[in-house]
Amino acid sequence: MCASVSPGSGTDRAPRNAAVLCVDDSDNMLLICRAILEANGYRVFTASNGAAGLDALQKHAIDIAVIDNRMPGMTGPELAQEIKRTYHLPVLLFSDSGPLPVLSASIDLFLNKKDGPRALCHAVGLLLAKAARPA
Repeated sequence: MCASVSPGSGTDRAPRNAAVLCVDDSDNMLLICRAILEANGYRVFTASNGAAGLDALQKHAIDIAVIDNRMPGMTGPELAQEIKRTYHLPVLLFSDSGPLPVLSASIDLFLNKKDGPRALCHAVGLLLAKAARPA
């Protein structure tokens, strides 16, 4: 089930040095995400589309994926399905698309880009902490 997160929710006890893959067709957004996440102790890999994101997942040990909703070629939910099926990673849909009519079961959390950098760090930390807990 997908959840949404507000700027004040989440956890600051995220595993530092975790590897985050950010996939967005906006170069500016990728630069912003990299700066925010690296400043908070994460290693960041970026990709400008779904195919490049899947390629990065093959080449690097990634702990979490932060993906945009609307991208050319492969949408965020399509990419999320492939990430879950193949890599079993937490997926954060980070989008300014507004309320989404239907979220894929492959998406663990939705965050609006307008919620800002603090909310992004909280959301990433929340998903990493959740993934680190024993089942």
